[in-house]
Amino acid sequence: MFNFDNFFHRKFKIPFLDGRRNPLCLYNADIHLLHSSITLEDQLKIFYPPRQNMRKIVLSTNLAETSVTIEDIVYVIDCGRVNNVRYNEYHKTTALKSEWISKSSMIQRAGRAGRVQAGKCWHLFSSKKAEGLKPNLDPSIKRLPLIDIVLTIKSLKLNVSTDEFLNALIDRPHDSKVDDAIGKFDSFNLVLLGF
Repeated sequence: MFNFDNFFHRKFKIPFLDGRRNPLCLYNADIHLLHSSITLEDQLKIFYPPRQNMRKIVLSTNLAETSVTIEDIVYVIDCGRVNNVRYNEYHKTTALKSEWISKSSMIQRAGRAGRVQAGKCWHLFSSKKAEGLKPNLDPSIKRLPLIDIVLTIKSLKLNVSTDEFLNALIDRPHDSKVDDAIGKFDSFNLVLLGF
C-alpha cells in the first residue's frame, strides 16, 4: 500500500521528529498531513493552534475539501487535481486515476480559505482550464464496478429486480456496466447461496 507520509518525507527531505510522524518544524512552520490513512490522533492535530511564532501548514488530499473545517486556515493552494478510482470496462479492472476537479470542487476548495476570518485561495491552473472544467464529477455509481451493489441489492431481498432498482437511480450506470455486473453475479453461482 502506498505510504503518503514516507513519500512526502523522502520527496521533500523533511525529517521526522524523534521518529514520530510529525515532521520537524522547518522554516518556522508546523507541517501536518491530512489524508484517509493517518490515525485519528494525527488527524486531530490539525485543529491545534500552531506554536508561538510558527505558521501552520496542512497538506491534504481532497479529504479537506468537504469533510473538515479547520478554523485557522487562511490560505488555500489548490492544485486542481483529484485521484478517483475508475472502472475500465474493457480490462474489467479498477485503477486510481488522477483527473481534473470539477467546478463545484473548485468552489468548495476555495471556500475552505477563511471560514472564520478573511482568506484567499490560489488555484494552480489557468482561468481557461477553470472555465473548461466539468460542473460536477461523475458519481461513484458511474465510476466503480457494480458487482458490490448487485450483491447488496440481492441480499436485501427488495422484491425488485436489480435492473428495476438501478433504473430508479438519478444517475443510472450505463447498460453495459449493469449487464457486466449481473453477468459476474450469475457466473459466481450465487443463486445457490440463496440470492
